[in-house]
Amino acid sequence: MFGIEIPESIAMKAHNEGGFAIWQDNVATLGVFLACRSQWRILAGFGCVVYLGLDYPGVEVVMRRLNVSDNKTMFNDIQHMEWAALAVFNAWQKPIAPG
Repeated sequence: MFGIEIPESIAMKAHNEGGFAIWQDNVATLGVFLACRSQWRILAGFGCVVYLGLDYPGVEVVMRRLNVSDNKTMFNDIQHMEWAALAVFNAWQKPIAPG
């Protein structure tokens, strides 16, 4: 899917560990999303960390390196995952230990 190969083990590991099931159509998107895990923009201060979103130029580099063939569709799918993740990440402010 999308011209990239993501091991089926990503989906099977999540399923076998009792976490969640991943539809086969979404395995490639999940693989790219996970590959973007170091591309989050955050704002830290006032005792909390706020996730702002993914660094889109960084996401483009990841997709290029993974040889994604349908960049437009993949980017759209990544954005949907980003928006869902932001709602979870920012639902609880992460206190920063005083130091």
